[in-house]
Amino acid sequence: MVSARYDIHAPRRTPPTITTPYANAAPVLRVLFGFVVDDAGNEAAAVLIGVDKTILGNRWYPPNVQQAQERLDQWCRQYPDYQPIVRRGDL
Repeated sequence: MVSARYDIHAPRRTPPTITTPYANAAPVLRVLFGFVVDDAGNEAAAVLIGVDKTILGNRWYPPNVQQAQERLDQWCRQYPDYQPIVRRGDL
């Protein structure tokens, strides 16, 4: 299990459809995105990483979640009115 300090997600296609089937062959793409909030309380999503995880499978998550958190920190330094939303339970 991968634990992130921020509210970071990787969307899934559930349930599968004809046009959006489960990824059961290469490439298996994952996009990590995180949520930020500005000083006025407005929330936004920031796309952080998009990569094919075919070779590593679930081992892809630990290093990339870490990198996504670092990128979210970097983004918030560039836009200081925004702060990353901390994952529930870590408040």
